[in-house]
Amino acid sequence: MEILQVLAGTLIIVPILVFIIVFAVLRRWLGKRAFGIAADVTTLVLFFSIPISIEAIWGISIGIWLVYGAILLAIGLLFLERKRTKELKISTYLRKTWRILFLLLSIIYAAVWIGGLIFMIIRFV
Repeated sequence: MEILQVLAGTLIIVPILVFIIVFAVLRRWLGKRAFGIAADVTTLVLFFSIPISIEAIWGISIGIWLVYGAILLAIGLLFLERKRTKELKISTYLRKTWRILFLLLSIIYAAVWIGGLIFMIIRFV
């Protein structure tokens, strides 16, 4: 049981591993679609990973603010999509929103870890 806890904790803290594992497993059967599915799964993990990382590094709780930001982004993208197309396809809109969240959350995750490394280096010097 302890091994599963360590594995789950590692995958949450290092979501790139989730992306690599899902992509490697699905690439054989799904080809090009494996990248998108790996991104979708990793997005969900990033929603947990970013607040946990920020809490661990700086002691700030941002979980609810991350959800609020995602909702505001989805609303903004909905307005843009509605202006651009006459008929809104919900599945296409949700996929685009989720993929944009993947990109933004990946950038935020990288910035948090770079900032955390700099913070720890300065703290120990």
